[in-house]
Amino acid sequence: MTEDEAKTVAALAAQCAWGGRDRLGQIMRYGQLFTPGTQAGSGPGPLLPLYAGRNAYQTAMDSGLLYAEGYACPRGGIPAHSAWCLDGETVVDPGSSKPGTAYFGVALRSDYMRRAYEARLFQDGTSGFRRVFAGYDDVVDPPVDPAADIVWDLGRDIPSWVRDWALTAQPPSGGDPVAPAWVLDELRRFPDVRASRPATLSLAASAGDPVPDAGDGPKGQDPAPAAAPLPMSYARYLIRRADWLDSKMSLTCSGRTGGVSSDDGSILEEIRDGDSLDTVIRMADEHRLRCEWALCPDDEREHPERTVDKQAEVHLTWRMGRRASKDFAVLHRLDYKVWDAWLHPSHMEGPRLITAPPVLLTRNGVSYEMALAAVVQAMGDEMPEEFGVLSIIAENRPEPDRPLA
Repeated sequence: MTEDEAKTVAALAAQCAWGGRDRLGQIMRYGQLFTPGTQAGSGPGPLLPLYAGRNAYQTAMDSGLLYAEGYACPRGGIPAHSAWCLDGETVVDPGSSKPGTAYFGVALRSDYMRRAYEARLFQDGTSGFRRVFAGYDDVVDPPVDPAADIVWDLGRDIPSWVRDWALTAQPPSGGDPVAPAWVLDELRRFPDVRASRPATLSLAASAGDPVPDAGDGPKGQDPAPAAAPLPMSYARYLIRRADWLDSKMSLTCSGRTGGVSSDDGSILEEIRDGDSLDTVIRMADEHRLRCEWALCPDDEREHPERTVDKQAEVHLTWRMGRRASKDFAVLHRLDYKVWDAWLHPSHMEGPRLITAPPVLLTRNGVSYEMALAAVVQAMGDEMPEEFGVLSIIAENRPEPDRPLA
């Protein structure tokens, strides 16, 4: 990932965290990085940011390219909302006089783009279309169905925890929308990873739903698992096998184990044939309001680490510097020889300690040794040579099955 690509993604993430999720959330959730090209300035309209969407739409319709929208970084400029075309995975930027240096966004199928354009037609036959997301009226019309309207398997992925922070972080009370330093650091060192269709979208295609025309955009819709999960507010809801139900599938809340699969979850509802992703999310939303494990502040932003029903905790703390005695990671014992690991990102800005939401490092319950290894890997060069270890045992719980520190 280039420096300009990292800055472009961080700029969009900051806009989402500062209250722009309603307008930009789908770009942040599903966007990918595309390769800057050499073609620019071929659009029929003025080469101004306001006309980027219209230039990209007209060029896509006339040439058979894909329309894409998101955040772009002009050469020597500041990342901003824009639109462009895609020839495969290479950007064609008809709305700019020169090719940009970074492009992060979503590619949309031509059938959806025609509907979006026609939805803004005036009586005289002209269209008020400017762009799909964050238009002048802040309404996405028609709504984008990620499973049917977005072209997948194009571009490169970004760290899932950056998406999670942008989509779930508590909106700051003031100041300029600037992502914390750890976001840029994570983006800079993230390897090139091919993008793929998020596994969660496989639920959205109900039986009998029309399948998008394979000729209406690049082929390749293999529903392979992706690195990016649903936002953390849904991370503890699992779809699990339940042989005693007619459909043999159920939605389960794993709040007791912070989202880790175990037999200790609560079965909420049966998932029937044809239930869409929206239906499953509605089930989760209805349960979340009364879930005893959802400990949230007033703004309803969930802190999944707090929901863990842990038998013991092991806090790894800094020993030196201004962060001395502060956690950089916490391990939880969930069950006998079953642990998870959470990173507690932080950095210093002058005399101030800036912290970010905890990040779950282990996708499933692991041994204590594997949980510790996950922390070491995530910390990288920042892993201190000496650190403190503080064990906390829950009342009436056995001693944790970990090696003595």
